[in-house]
Amino acid sequence: MQSDRDVALAAGKQNGYAIRYASKDMRNELAVALAACAQNGIALHYCSSALQNNADVVSAAVAQNGWALQFASAKLRDNLDIVKAAVQQNGDALSHASDALKGSKVIAKLAVAQNGDSLQFAAEKLRGDRELCQAAVKKCGTALRHTAAPQRDDKALVLVRGT
Repeated sequence: MQSDRDVALAAGKQNGYAIRYASKDMRNELAVALAACAQNGIALHYCSSALQNNADVVSAAVAQNGWALQFASAKLRDNLDIVKAAVQQNGDALSHASDALKGSKVIAKLAVAQNGDSLQFAAEKLRGDRELCQAAVKKCGTALRHTAAPQRDDKALVLVRGT
C-alpha cells in the first residue's frame, strides 16, 4: 500500500502529511508530492531532495504554507518568485530565505506587510531603513524592538501605532 501510486495520491490529496508514510519511491513521485504539498505545505519536508529542488512542488508548498520554505533546497530559497510567495503567505518565512533575499527591500516589504515582526529576519542594513521600519511598526508595534538602534530613538517612528 505504501508503494501504490493511486493510494499515495489519494492519501496526499486528503491529508498532505500522509506522504510521510509513503515509500521512498512515492515520496519521489511528482504527482504525489504536488498533491500532498498543495494540501499541506509542510509535506515538503517528507518529499525527496530532488522534489525539494523542484520549483513547481516548492511553489505549491509555500502557497499553502509559507513556512514550508525551510524545506526547500538552498537554490530555491534564493528564488525571488518562490520567496515572494512564501513571505506573502507567512512573513516569518523570511527567516528561511537566502541571505541575498533577506537583504532585498522588496522581499522584506512583503514580509512585514504580512507580519511586522518578520523585520527581525531582514538583513541588518534593512532594519535601519526608515520606510521599512515604519511599515513594520505600523503593522505590529512590537516590531520596534527589531529595528536598528537609531530607529528606536526616532520619536515619529515610536509613535506609529501598531495593530
